[in-house]
Amino acid sequence: MYSHSNSGIDPNMLTSTHVETDVNQQQENLEEIENLNQIKKEFDDSQLITNFDLNLANLVLRRCYVFEDQIMKYEKILEKNPTCVEALIEKAKNLVSLQKFEDALECCNQAISIDASFTQAYFEKAKILCKQQKIEEAIKTYEAILSKNSKNNDAIQELSQLQNQIQQISKALKYYDQLLAFDRKNKFIYIEKAKLLQKQNKFELALKCCDQLLTFDPYEKYAYLQKALLFSQINEPQSAIECYKKVIEIDSTNKYAYLAKVKLLMELKNYEKALKCCDKILNFDPKEIYAQIQKARTLECLQKYDQAVKCWDEIISQEQNKSEPSVEKARVLVKQNKIKDAVKCLDIILSNNKANRDTNVQKAQILMQQGLLEQAVQCCQQILSQDSGSERAWHYCGQAFKFLNQLNDALKCYEEILKTNSNDWYSQYQVKEIKEQIKKQRLVKND
Repeated sequence: MYSHSNSGIDPNMLTSTHVETDVNQQQENLEEIENLNQIKKEFDDSQLITNFDLNLANLVLRRCYVFEDQIMKYEKILEKNPTCVEALIEKAKNLVSLQKFEDALECCNQAISIDASFTQAYFEKAKILCKQQKIEEAIKTYEAILSKNSKNNDAIQELSQLQNQIQQISKALKYYDQLLAFDRKNKFIYIEKAKLLQKQNKFELALKCCDQLLTFDPYEKYAYLQKALLFSQINEPQSAIECYKKVIEIDSTNKYAYLAKVKLLMELKNYEKALKCCDKILNFDPKEIYAQIQKARTLECLQKYDQAVKCWDEIISQEQNKSEPSVEKARVLVKQNKIKDAVKCLDIILSNNKANRDTNVQKAQILMQQGLLEQAVQCCQQILSQDSGSERAWHYCGQAFKFLNQLNDALKCYEEILKTNSNDWYSQYQVKEIKEQIKKQRLVKND
């Protein structure tokens, strides 16, 4: 990234003329502290904000004062030397800190008009334009740098990232190639180029890009991570797994590589290896929640339900404010035919939040399977009281009412689904079938 040698410049060194300290400066500082103390007293008296808010307010005020103080110093320098471009840029930086972007831009433009070869002015201007989300203007500013020096790597790198940001991928790739022409061993650029080629679905070229990096640095884990993502996208899971193995060889505690490997092993139904991967993560990080979740699901796939339940219990103890682990535990208990335990597990959540959608849906499903239809309807109604558009709740309600032979209520449920999802073929079929049943019942009644 661009770094100018004068970025930490002392204001007193910007001109040959020494800028004397304002004789009133110390007095002004004391007055500012007095003002802040007065503000604090007013805040304390009002009792409207917390101590944290008060400290934050004081910090913000002091920071603003520092920036304004710096701006005043640079303005004094500019009074003595109006063409001091360094002072203009330092003033611009402080204006940016105060969110005064237009004033900062004016300083940059003034510096450029004084010295069109002063590169830092262009960089600062481009940064400000990016903060204002004026990406096209920022791009033009970086291009202005390259028009003067086509080998400015910092400008090329910034340009490539901006082109990527606005989805001008071909242009971004062109700038990356320019950078690689100057520096054949720039690892960051190889990875970024591979990502852009991936966006263009040019997977072979992206893989080649990663391999080029690995020829001069065979231990670059990010190249293997990028290759793994590419192999996953072109449906070569085994090759992706091999890449994740390489990452783990280089970085034995890389959780991302382990978890990504577990996901692929699960997709390949290689549950035993997936379980070993989870255990390796938990050996060096016993509280890694995602590894625990994957382990619980892997044990479930291996039909080791008791162990899976223990895993979910551990997760629940860590994630006490979340309902999902308890819902998952209940689902495993149902597979063990421990219906009462499953319902009890869900009721613990519902005791704190009666309208919890996922929990009520899971409970409704269990109650439906057990033939406890009225209770299932109550669960669904709890969901619908908070989320009238829940298709699953209307679906379970419809099923329960149909089994209870409350056909008009069942019909209403499926019609509600079709209001928001008119192409739902199952609901369409149910509406048709229920209407026919209602018609038959009326005919029988009339006879």
